[in-house]
Amino acid sequence: MTASPMDPKTRRLYDLLQNVIGEEGPVYFSPPNKLEYPCILFEIAKYNTTPADDSKYLIQTQYTITVITRDPNSTLPKRVLESLDYISHDKKFVSDRLYHDIFTHYE
Repeated sequence: MTASPMDPKTRRLYDLLQNVIGEEGPVYFSPPNKLEYPCILFEIAKYNTTPADDSKYLIQTQYTITVITRDPNSTLPKRVLESLDYISHDKKFVSDRLYHDIFTHYE
């Protein structure tokens, strides 16, 4: 978990991702220097605003979620995809024998 407090949207996403990974591994919002695998990393990528009547009608938070596993057949990426609305799978790659799945999620 992070040392600084999370806003309610971020906290809700953290809790949901923690339920998805369960006892398999940690969820990181502010990751330490050394990660445990499998893990889920997530960060705020940007904020999107929708204007209406000369003001900001809606502020939407865009998160980048990264699932990292040692197992090429892990079900964890699919479980993340199934557990969230407004999510897309952006790419998959391997680095240092670790399998990375990158997602974009909107809250």
